[in-house]
Amino acid sequence: SRAITTALSQPRVQVREPQSSTRGLTAVARRSSDAFEQAVSLSLSTSSAALVSAAAAASAVPPGLEVGDRARRADSLPSLNREGSAAAALAGDRLQFDPLRHHAEALISEDGSTLTHTRRKKWSIASANQALVSGVHYLEVLIEHTEVGSTYFGVMPDTPGKPSFGRLVGYGLVNFRAVVQDGGRERFYGEHLVSGDTLGMLIDVDRQQLSFFRNGKFLGVAFQQLSLQPGQALVPVFGVCGPRDRLVLKPETAFVPSVSISQATRALGVCQDLLSHLRRRQDLPLAFLRDARREYVRWSSGSYRWHRTRGGLLVAFHCSVQTMSMYAPLCVGDLVELPEEHYGRRQTSSLDVGGLPPLGDQAQPPRLARVIGVHAGHLWFDEPGCGAWYFDNTYFARIHSKIRVISSDTPSSSSSPAASSDVALSAATTVTSRSAWWSEEPLEQLGLDAFQTLMRAERWPLELDAQLMECAGTLARRHSSLHNVPPSQLVERVRTLSGALSERTAQEVCARFAVLRTLDLAGRRALPLVDLHSDASSRPPAGDGAEDLFALRGLLSEGAKIEAWSQLLRATRTPVSPPEDEYEDPSGFPRVRLQRQLAMRQQQSHSQTSQTAAASADAHADAAVAAPSSGPASPPPAAAAPSSPAVSSSAASAGAGSDSRLPLGTAPAHSLQPDEEQQFDETLFGQLYQALRRCSPSLLRQEWVGMLDGGQVRAFRVKFRGEGVTDNGGPYREVFTHVCEELHGAQMAGALFVRTANWRAGIGERGRGEYLLSPSSSRLDPLRFLGRLIGVAMRCDIQLQLPWNELLWRRLAGEPLTPELVRSYDQLAYERLRMLAALPSAELWEQSGEAPCWVVHNSDGEELELITGGAAREVRFEERERFVEMALAALLHESDRQFEALYDGLASVVPASSLRLFTWRELRRLVCGRHNISVQRLREHTVYEQVSSDAAHVQWLWEVLEEFTHEQRADFLQFTWARSRLPAHDGAWPMPLRIQPPQSNAREDPDRYAPHAATCFFALSLPCYSSKEVLHRQLLYAITHCREM
Repeated sequence: SRAITTALSQPRVQVREPQSSTRGLTAVARRSSDAFEQAVSLSLSTSSAALVSAAAAASAVPPGLEVGDRARRADSLPSLNREGSAAAALAGDRLQFDPLRHHAEALISEDGSTLTHTRRKKWSIASANQALVSGVHYLEVLIEHTEVGSTYFGVMPDTPGKPSFGRLVGYGLVNFRAVVQDGGRERFYGEHLVSGDTLGMLIDVDRQQLSFFRNGKFLGVAFQQLSLQPGQALVPVFGVCGPRDRLVLKPETAFVPSVSISQATRALGVCQDLLSHLRRRQDLPLAFLRDARREYVRWSSGSYRWHRTRGGLLVAFHCSVQTMSMYAPLCVGDLVELPEEHYGRRQTSSLDVGGLPPLGDQAQPPRLARVIGVHAGHLWFDEPGCGAWYFDNTYFARIHSKIRVISSDTPSSSSSPAASSDVALSAATTVTSRSAWWSEEPLEQLGLDAFQTLMRAERWPLELDAQLMECAGTLARRHSSLHNVPPSQLVERVRTLSGALSERTAQEVCARFAVLRTLDLAGRRALPLVDLHSDASSRPPAGDGAEDLFALRGLLSEGAKIEAWSQLLRATRTPVSPPEDEYEDPSGFPRVRLQRQLAMRQQQSHSQTSQTAAASADAHADAAVAAPSSGPASPPPAAAAPSSPAVSSSAASAGAGSDSRLPLGTAPAHSLQPDEEQQFDETLFGQLYQALRRCSPSLLRQEWVGMLDGGQVRAFRVKFRGEGVTDNGGPYREVFTHVCEELHGAQMAGALFVRTANWRAGIGERGRGEYLLSPSSSRLDPLRFLGRLIGVAMRCDIQLQLPWNELLWRRLAGEPLTPELVRSYDQLAYERLRMLAALPSAELWEQSGEAPCWVVHNSDGEELELITGGAAREVRFEERERFVEMALAALLHESDRQFEALYDGLASVVPASSLRLFTWRELRRLVCGRHNISVQRLREHTVYEQVSSDAAHVQWLWEVLEEFTHEQRADFLQFTWARSRLPAHDGAWPMPLRIQPPQSNAREDPDRYAPHAATCFFALSLPCYSSKEVLHRQLLYAITHCREM
């Protein structure tokens, strides 16, 4: 921060030549004021300098509220296909290996893209030809060949003079899962890199952070604070050590200006001011409404589309027809095939390295990408799950005419000349016959006064704003960002709701959403400066914005909050010491031995006991009906007790008749008896508790990925005793699934959780199928351990089936508890209490003959005194409102001790106080994922290994999954992945679904065999069935009868 602040007062450059380079300098100057950055060229010709200057002017504006100004500069760019010397003009913009700054044993190809090593077991370092001075830079390196620990990727501070290139310099990553500084002591980081991997480097110069990606997967921040002097630049460096090592700098790259400290501070001030106005129901400031109106105009025109870059930053891409005409015939939304010279592994130069044969000369499968739009003077592309990127201008000018359009998502007329995959498109083709990606009609324009009138505070209470954001959030999942939701779809979605929001006009809805979009953009910038660790019971530090932010959490997008939460998890994890053998776990890593057979026997025994008790209860009821004259029947067994909630009156407490009881509380629920202690310990949860109860929470904050774990993050390793199962991820995930089933199953009924009164009584629209914490449970240590286990699942991106009532989720999210919340789990008690409070006169109170005592029954049926001696004292008419208030409060807080234990365990593994950033619904989605499994979302995260995606049996698979119920889809996930929910968001997918060829025994007569799944690797071997009906039958059999591995 000190370095950034010091440099703000000086003009800065984004990219420059290293200080020791003897070549001409091409610098892009960047000023720290709010004015747009300007470009200068010190060594190019006049016409070329104009092109570079225009590109730099378009790229200089930071993402956020100034998006419209960036658009005007993007529109001013000349077309590349109208510039005959575009490649020559932009020759200096490409990142290459510097031919003058490398070790003598490192060979650089003629085009500067390939680094090859010629000697054995000696480091040869080469630097890039550019120094990075500001902004966020992303670059990729293809590892064509490497040995264990023989390649290096990093950055070094740019200093005068020539550094030693015969040893490791700067900060970087060795491909043996370790990071190192200046050749010093290594520490564990990331994953092992092998030949064929693509390494991504994310360099945030302003924040002095260095992060890495492996094949598109984020490995985390490797270095938090690089030791840089004020204004000092960073130079990418690369090293090779093995005799055949070869690295290739890929032409894909990404650069966006980072948000400066001054911009983030200004955004924080804007957010604090806006949130304060919203809480006090005051009209919003005029300056903000002016920005929101501009956002309204831009959104309705569809000239921008938001997308994430490979560095994870959310950026606005220009999509207007005028801008895209420079890149004709390509349009936004086109699926394109990149030319073979790009996706085929390239040959090196004519250098002969010790007689080695050329590496990587085999052609690769066609590489497809989607056109996103224009940002910073470049045309950006995207691949599923990888983020957006662009080619450097030199390379794009060479391959532009060779890019082929496969299909287009854009609306087109019948005369659209969209080309097929076997026809190369000429760069001279125009785009006039194809529409832009946005098919919306522009919204009716509003003047500032009219816009201000529609946004009056009295017209928009906070409840409507939160409802509108929740409505837009459901659509955002289809459009990759909240800011890409089309106006017509938002209005259509609002019309399906009930209440005041559905009565607003389309213009009002869209105008208000533009206000919330603008607030969200400012909030994304401000969140890193907000103290999210403040304890819920204490007031946040003055001026940090946390108090207003938590109170108005529903007005920020879920995506922005997930980003902040992910950063907190990364910042609070426990570093892992690397093992000596990379195929082993780190020293001291927790290992758990579980006996599933014991848990299943206990479950079967409990089921038989329950069936016997139920049969006895049925026989007793039949006998009572058959002999009604034999006197009053004896009470039924406890397991079959009626579920009527009750609050005792004075007569009942004195032993009077049963008609003096008023149903205002919940009925007794089953709880474990002392002789059932052993049964609890035999459950899988009990075994896990006994194994990890003394484990330090810091060990559970580890995020380890084993070499054979398929990308699954873990905090401990599982061994199933007596089973030939190896834990490469599948058994680990299955433990969490089993634990959730046990906690809410019959074998642990009442131990930690109880059913809601609404569920037991079969009344109400809310609370059925849901659980509450058992208020009489004395098992605080198991609850504390359960909190830790939930925290581990959150760190490992494992979704849990926790059918908890809204009350528990609201408490975890720190939302206020209102008396109306009792209705969600005990509607009968709530309505009877309200009926008592509504009695208009003492006469009616006395005539009712139902004067309750100062007691209430909790969810376990236990009697709670609201005042001292309350069980023997009646409530008088004038005390009724106080009684109702105290009774509702007692029901809301009946499980405080149990909740504190659960929360303490959770807070020891994750920063639980920051969960107040989410609404209770968002928190439930974060922990549990989505109940409804989207086949389309699963299909987007699927790869095909030696199987064609167009094969008949593959297409039948997707059709059958679409026809399945949600429960059957959950069984399919359990069968293939040992989990029953999809990840909560796209960034939480550790691996895609792999569809593979059938196993050898299922190839000759496939209809006789069921599919085969490898849960550790999310792989499905699918036989080539003869019909869709056969596939449906065999798949349904597999997922129904093969739930256990």
